[in-house]
Amino acid sequence: MRRKVSDTEHVLDVGETTFSDTPITWGYDNVSRLTCETYDYGNDDALGGSTHLTVDDYTSAYAYDATGNRTSKVTDQKNDGSADQTISYVYDDDNELNTETATSSTGALPTPNPPLLL
Repeated sequence: MRRKVSDTEHVLDVGETTFSDTPITWGYDNVSRLTCETYDYGNDDALGGSTHLTVDDYTSAYAYDATGNRTSKVTDQKNDGSADQTISYVYDDDNELNTETATSSTGALPTPNPPLLL
């Protein structure tokens, strides 16, 4: 099975004259479920120091239950080691998404729109 594990965006911000490279990486478990995503705006996280950690950077980690339903997404904004946002997913007995709850390190976030039923 083929999986995309990395990509690079070439970003030009408003008012800027040069592009910056932004690497994006993805990790998967042994059954090909997304387990992590890292976005390093400007490709500068490896330089170290808090000046290179911007609000445009993030790492998200995903967890699943035994039936393969995503149970959580935890996002570290700025890649500074803190869990800034957690989204929890709850399913009914038919494994259909029942509720989605988002919280941040500063408190509850607005409830997301319910999933579309097709």
